Order: sequence, then C-alpha cells, then structure tokens
Amino acid sequence: GLLQYKPVAVEVKVDGTPFFSDLLFYGFVLNGSYNGGGMRWSTEAQLDDGYFHFVIARPRSVVSTLSSATRMWTGDWVGADGFKVTKAKRIEVRMKEGERKLHPLFELDGDQPELPDTRGAVFEVLPSAILIWR
Repeated sequence: GLLQYKPVAVEVKVDGTPFFSDLLFYGFVLNGSYNGGGMRWSTEAQLDDGYFHFVIARPRSVVSTLSSATRMWTGDWVGADGFKVTKAKRIEVRMKEGERKLHPLFELDGDQPELPDTRGAVFEVLPSAILIWR
C-alpha cells in the first residue's frame, strides 16, 4: 500500500488560521488517542477536552515511514521528521486547485464516507453534543 498511495496537495486551516499547505501523505483528526485496533496517534487527545488533536505527515521514503512505525503505538510525534501536530476546535482540509486525487481523501475509522467528487471537509467540535460518563 505504501508504494501505491499517491500524496495529494492540500491546504489546511486550524481555527481559521493557515496551518499546512503542501503534499499530504496522511493526517488524523482525533477526538481520542486510539484507532485502528490500538494504534495511538496522540498522547494528549481526550474525548472530553473540547478539541480535535491533529497529526499530519508529509510524504517520506518507505524506509523513513516504516522507521517511524513505533510512534503509531506510542503517539509520540515530538521531533519526528515530516510530522506536524496541533489541536483545534475547527479543522478545514481542502485539496489545492487543479489537484487530482487517485484515492479517497477521508475515512472514518476504516469506512470511506465520501462521494467521488469530494475535495475537502470541515471538522468542528460541538461542545457537549455527546455526554460522556467517567
């Protein structure tokens, strides 16, 4: 899969401020720390903190990608080459003008909900929309 996937040029805003404008290899908008059967993408994301935590990766070599694989289980991206991490209440992801995609842009924990002509999405925290008990 790593050899077949083609990155896409995107523009990302977090809370209305430009954050990233480049080729995107992958990105995770997180409301919790884990997904995909236990992969930990963030050490700080919590269901009730009122923020999405956002991890993005620029394209890197297959060797570099595989060498960072242990970070998928620890969620420690500090100092990792090619990664940016932030938190926000609103995240906007849009493909750059003229960019063509070969693969779906988005998935929700393994499901691909987008229509074929999807060029972006907005993720926004709705405070207290879901009641969580501890």
